[in-house]
Formats: sequence, structure tokens, C-alpha cells
Amino acid sequence: MGRTLHVLVIEDNLGDFHLLEESFGEQALPAQLYLVENAVQAFSFLSKQGLYAGMPTPDLILLDLNLPVIQGHKVLDVIRTTDDWKNIPVAVLSSSTRKKDQEAVARYGIEAYLVKPGHYDGYLELARNLGATCERLANRERRRTATLTRPSMPVQREASGGHPSATSAV
Repeated sequence: MGRTLHVLVIEDNLGDFHLLEESFGEQALPAQLYLVENAVQAFSFLSKQGLYAGMPTPDLILLDLNLPVIQGHKVLDVIRTTDDWKNIPVAVLSSSTRKKDQEAVARYGIEAYLVKPGHYDGYLELARNLGATCERLANRERRRTATLTRPSMPVQREASGGHPSATSAV
């Protein structure tokens, strides 16, 4: 996969985070997990404010829907409507299997809707799925970077005025 991916985990259940962290480690996924427990901390992390001033911009956000005070649906809405954050990939990690919840977040263009497993083996499978998501994101980033760094085509100058034309040099 190459470089280490930075994954922001917005999760209020420390037990779920530790299982996720352990399963990432057991799968040897090259990812650094950062935990915030609520929306206020998430927005501070993403804004790089206060305690989070030196934090990286995450390559992926794992968002629990059932958060205290400000629910995950609202957090997702704020992320998707904030210019600096709207292009960060988000995967929802929730205990909810309700179709209504899945449909409500699907309109935000999430990477995946993942149901929290009930046992450790399920977390290992979840880590494998997230590993595949991280690989897909890394490949997308490599393609985007390659496109941005490709040399531009030479511009042919017209003989009469020396102004660039729309045709490329042969």
C-alpha cells in the first residue's frame, strides 16, 4: 500500500475503538488511527484547533452514527458541507442495521456503511474490508497525484503573432 494512511475514528465507545485498533494491528494495515469521542472533538481535529493543531488531515474518517449530543448524521452533514473537509472519504461504522439509517447517509457519498461486529473475528473481517477501502483510496490518490504531476503538452506558437494556439506540438 505504501505510505501510512491517517484514519480519524469518531467513536464514543472506547471498547469498540480498541477492538478496531487491535484488528488493524493484527491485519498489519499501514494506518495510524486517531480517536475523537464526539462531534466537537471531531470538528476541532479537522480544523486543527487546540489540542489538534498539529494533526494531519485524515485520509479516511470512520464515523459512528450514535454519538452523544450531536449525532453522526449531523456530523456527516457538516463534513460534507464544509469546503475544507467535503472531499475527505467517510465510512460509517455503526451498530445500526436499519435500512433507514443506511439510506440517510448514502446520499452523502460515503465510501461504505459498515455494521459493527458483535465479536472479535468480526472486527478482523471489518479490518480486512477497511484495508481494501484504504487500498482503494491510496490507489485513487496515486492516480490523482500522477495526473497532477504529468508534464503538460508543449504549446505551439503561431507564426504570425507568437501567441499560444489550441493545437499541440507534434
